[in-house]
Amino acid sequence: MDVAYDVDLSESFFGTSLHLDAAFAGRRSSRAVEALDDLAQLVASVPLSGDDRATADAQVEAILAARAALLTAGAPIETLEQRLAALVDRLDELEGTLAEALGAASASQDADEILTAVLLTQASDDFVDGLRYLASRVRLYGHGTLRAECAAILWRAAVAASDGEMSRASTALTELRAALVETSPTAFQRSRLDTAVSKVDSLLGDGPRTEGEVTVGAFGTASLFDAPTDWAARVTRDAGTVPTSRSTEMSWTASGETDVGEAQIEAVVEARTVGHDDAAARDGDVRDTSAEVTAEFAVGGADAEAEADASIGVRVERQRYALQFDREIPASDVAAAERGVSDLLAEVARLGLPGAVAGRLAAPLSRAHLALQEGRTADAVTALGQFRDQVWKEAFGGALGEGTAADLAAAADALQPRREEVTWTVPASVSGALGDWSGVIDVEWARRAAPGDSLLERTDCVVSLSAEREREDATLAIDAESRRVDYAHDAVKGYRQLQLAVGVSDDGDDPLEVDIGAEWTSTSYALDPRKDKRVAGLSLDVAFAGAPWEGTLSVSESKVEYPNDSGRDERAGAWEIVVDVAFVGGTLEVAWTSGWRSTAPGRKTEEGVRVELDATAETIDFHLGAEAEREDRVGEGGARRWTLRWEVGVDVGF
Repeated sequence: MDVAYDVDLSESFFGTSLHLDAAFAGRRSSRAVEALDDLAQLVASVPLSGDDRATADAQVEAILAARAALLTAGAPIETLEQRLAALVDRLDELEGTLAEALGAASASQDADEILTAVLLTQASDDFVDGLRYLASRVRLYGHGTLRAECAAILWRAAVAASDGEMSRASTALTELRAALVETSPTAFQRSRLDTAVSKVDSLLGDGPRTEGEVTVGAFGTASLFDAPTDWAARVTRDAGTVPTSRSTEMSWTASGETDVGEAQIEAVVEARTVGHDDAAARDGDVRDTSAEVTAEFAVGGADAEAEADASIGVRVERQRYALQFDREIPASDVAAAERGVSDLLAEVARLGLPGAVAGRLAAPLSRAHLALQEGRTADAVTALGQFRDQVWKEAFGGALGEGTAADLAAAADALQPRREEVTWTVPASVSGALGDWSGVIDVEWARRAAPGDSLLERTDCVVSLSAEREREDATLAIDAESRRVDYAHDAVKGYRQLQLAVGVSDDGDDPLEVDIGAEWTSTSYALDPRKDKRVAGLSLDVAFAGAPWEGTLSVSESKVEYPNDSGRDERAGAWEIVVDVAFVGGTLEVAWTSGWRSTAPGRKTEEGVRVELDATAETIDFHLGAEAEREDRVGEGGARRWTLRWEVGVDVGF
């Protein structure tokens, strides 16, 4: 079900046009889980052989018995987990029996009915297994009254799912999520909260859900430095019954252009912020800010044939994640981090905790302090994360008060680097004509820096050429590209790549049109030569037309070579011929397709051939198709497998 609602308002203030718009779009959808009683009736109607029928009937009885045992309110979480696990095992057994019967089914109608039963059994199995997983998380990491509360909620969700009432199951899961997120860290171990909440969200996604979006925007034109500047601001709100889908995005853009001499300069500034509602989902806010300046101008002048257009620009983009931590502490922050770790060690000692507790908290802090002194900042971040987890474990066990644990965890988080990436891009382009040739040369240099993750830092440099030359009835096209990628702190991943493609097209008025193409790519890794690769390909396309005949012929072949690891070489090719014939009262089409693929010499070969015939007259359409595949494998006794498929169709109109 979809619902949409729009409101538009426009006004002008002080010479600047202002437009406000609000839009709402809602969607309600669901994936239902079959009621177990209905599933039993469905399985009873599925065509199965004698042995499979007896086995499936016995397994259905076992499922209904496990469901009857489940329907006992007030059971403790341990008992509930065991009964859910028993139901999951019985559903697994039925799914396995049906899957084996599906593999042996010969009639397509029988196979369709069995496949339906398999999918419905699997859906119920997955949902109940998710409830069992949640029961195990509550048993292992829940304390006090929370265990009884969660057991009652899970029992309601399981009963609703077994009855096929997903709306009631979703309501119960929403209550369970709220109970987990809002509970005290002394009632549920905080370091295990994320995985439990994620499982609840995945199960909520299987039930009825409502999604909506509300957008409010404004845009207009203003004069800035005597140049017209377009601006726009928008706020988009996503909301739904699954809490992790709730987010708010704010964006702002401004663009303007002006002429300076022979050049036209265009500037664009963009900013975007995405925020998530759910505190338990630690994806965090994303702040994405970018700015771009582009200048366009003409080159040449008096000689029109040599004139070209050129542009050069600069773009800066910065992404910062408010709640995600990076893997390294930047060098500029190491000294402050050392002082912060020392303060935390002193704070742990000041609390006067029992020796064992103080030791468990001090151990990761000591590792972090040593790692910072030795310049191993990634190890320091790992140790700080371990300290944070240990703090919540001690609070869960009662050794730390909730307020003290929150203060220690916050102090550790303050020392960890927030994820941040900055990308500088400088694109340049020249396009124009030189004699009989016309083309474009593009150059782009990009540098990505990540202060908290040196392994992400990389530099890309790409130079590409695209040129065409038309002569009489033929066109020659050339595309070439050179790419160099370097990782400042991970040189093994750096590579060089060259690409070249040449094509000739005869697209004149003759009955015959021919396209010939060739491609070649070479990729090399300076520090990992086994990954070096060369790819080459040839193609030929021919089209002919002349009453009453017309058709096409396509031929292609490609080869992939690993110069330093020949065992991975591959080759492939394909032929296709299509012929159409028009006659009085109808048409006839014949298509023949053949393809092959082989891996390293003598290891594996695949071939396929397909023939289709379609005839159309005034009142009848006839279709005949046949397909054959052959596969040879070495290492399996020279095993060869043939597959043959065919179909016939007739449509008659009266």
